[in-house]
Amino acid sequence: MTVMLWTLLITLPSLVCALSNTQIPFHIPANNRMVSNGAKGSFRFKEGSDVFTPKDLVELSRPGPGVANVPGDLVLVPVSKYSFEDKK
Repeated sequence: MTVMLWTLLITLPSLVCALSNTQIPFHIPANNRMVSNGAKGSFRFKEGSDVFTPKDLVELSRPGPGVANVPGDLVLVPVSKYSFEDKK
């Protein structure tokens, strides 16, 4: 009896830890299939000047590490930027 009790006390924390790491959904959907609007092959990426694209992300300015002056009231921050036109 005491061996079983000790075994339970030793394995209980690992069992609780294993159960707490599982993912349990809050609710189970009634229908598990993907929803489709019925139009096949009509997907297109939105284009235009108002759309933020991965190319725009690459061309954003990237600040480097700042270097403070001796009094510590100003900082010099180098900025780098990639251009697809110049390829640099």
